[in-house]
Parts: sequence; C-alpha cells; structure tokens
Amino acid sequence: MRRLAPSLLLLLLAACGTPQEQCIRRETQDLRTLDRLIAETETNIRRGYAIEEFRTWEWEAYTCYRPGPDGQPQAGTCERRVSDIDTRPVSINIDAERAKLTSMQTKRAELARGAAASIEACRRAHPE
Repeated sequence: MRRLAPSLLLLLLAACGTPQEQCIRRETQDLRTLDRLIAETETNIRRGYAIEEFRTWEWEAYTCYRPGPDGQPQAGTCERRVSDIDTRPVSINIDAERAKLTSMQTKRAELARGAAASIEACRRAHPE
C-alpha cells in the first residue's frame, strides 16, 4: 500500500484539468523533462559538484501481536526493514557538463518549436 499511494495520487492528478490542459501537458512532457535536466545541470556547474541520491535500509521496531499460550493476542516487538533516500556529493567534469548543457539547450530550442505547434493544435482541438 505504501508504494501504491503515490501512484494513485499521480493518477488522480493526471486526471485533473480540462481536456485542453491534459493535451498540452501530454504534448509538452519532453520539454518539461528537459527543462528540469537543464536546471539541474546549471546548478551542478555553479556548485562544482552533483548531488546523488541513494537508498538506505534500516531495521525499525514496532509493536506486533501474536497468539499467547492461552490463545489470546499478546503484544510483542517485531522488526521490519524500511528504506530512506539519502544524498551525497559526487564529483563532475565541469567541461563535460558545459558541453552537455549546450547540447540540451540546442535540443530544447528544437522541442520548443515543436511544442508551440502542438499547443496550438491542442487549443484548436479542445477550445475552452
């Protein structure tokens, strides 16, 4: 259930919005992804290093109930494995990051031209 909740929330949010907004969101998904990557690369260049996320695991104690000698539930302590996301700095090649940034900016301009036409098509197909 813990993993299912975020998926259900995303599904509900995706269902929100008018048909025009849904169409525009669908047609500009690649552009938004590239914008996020450009912003992340610019931040890494400014900072001089990247931040890497990694999963850690720990044991967590919780109260559980088991049948006792008389068959009645008895409180006890059980353990379960839980995960967390942690971060650490990672070195980068700044020259390579600048080249990657230039490449992404060129691709963004190309995607923006295509997205403009797609947005206009969405507006024509789903007037508000």
